Amino acid sequence: MKHQTWSARWMLVAVFLVTAAVAITGCGSSATHKTTSTTSSSSTSSSTGKHVSVAFLNEIITSYTIPMTDSMEAAAKADNASVKMFNGNDDPSTQEAQCATAITSGTYQAILEYPVNGAAAAACARLAVAHHIAFVPLDSPVGPDPTSTAIQVPGIKAQVLGSALSIDANASVQLVKMACSHFAPPCTIVQTEALPAFFYSTYKVSHEQPQFKKLGYKVLATPVIGNFDDPAGTKSAVQAILAKGQKIDVIISDDDSSVQGAVQLKKEGKLPKTLIIGDGGSSLGLKSIAEGYEFGTVYDVPRTEAAVALQEAADLVRGQPVPPPATKTQLNLTKYYIITKANVNKVTPQW
Repeated sequence: MKHQTWSARWMLVAVFLVTAAVAITGCGSSATHKTTSTTSSSSTSSSTGKHVSVAFLNEIITSYTIPMTDSMEAAAKADNASVKMFNGNDDPSTQEAQCATAITSGTYQAILEYPVNGAAAAACARLAVAHHIAFVPLDSPVGPDPTSTAIQVPGIKAQVLGSALSIDANASVQLVKMACSHFAPPCTIVQTEALPAFFYSTYKVSHEQPQFKKLGYKVLATPVIGNFDDPAGTKSAVQAILAKGQKIDVIISDDDSSVQGAVQLKKEGKLPKTLIIGDGGSSLGLKSIAEGYEFGTVYDVPRTEAAVALQEAADLVRGQPVPPPATKTQLNLTKYYIITKANVNKVTPQW
């Protein structure tokens, strides 16, 4: 998909993202990584307008959402805005109570929500719209259909969904197909699930497994890890499967953090032929791919997502049109998406 033409003020996003990317390369990424350009400019320019106060309703604090928050705050500082982050702690009720507080406080002109549960978050979105507060869903859609990239709540003018669920899951299936081509059928798979309370994890399993079955693959186990940042949990789960004498061709995870437990086993020589697939394009994930321990991942750009969402929220508050399309996914934010050793040196991790 071609990049959209955005206004010159969006170059602010590129400037601090490049700076952040350079800093991140010291946190375990390959020294040969290059910064991926995510913006283009036109001949027009606009200056920052009135101050905008933004509430960021975060799903949970993780290694993925911390850089997202940092990037959002940097974008706000560059655009005469401020951000207050609320931690939903993976609880829909907590997050929606925080939404009500943000709206009734009268403090915020815009709300960015990374929803724990998109269907539950629809009430928050409708209330924000009714109070003339700009509401921008971030990373996951708000509304009854968690797989849709369409705007589902009337009055929402923009959303930055990043790695949309259906796109992400299909990319993961493509990676598994690539990996399984290295093995005689039936390809045997272990599919880990980090956090079932978060719909992303359950959707990945439910969407991908029927496709694996159709392709003739055998899913040996679907262990629940319990946390995105728990490599020890993944290591323990895989060790339990190996203890049963089962041959594992491919391990597919819903994140690049916990899957490092499997990477550790490969480094120890306990998974010599197993191909490991993560998700998210973290610094650890991309480093593991570059070194040959991880087969591939789906590349996410949480810093870009957050910066773009902040800019669009500020534009909406100031009565400025947001650059099309109204829904931006990973396909709009980066030209790289499925990452293997063949192209890992072309991208820079954003978390």
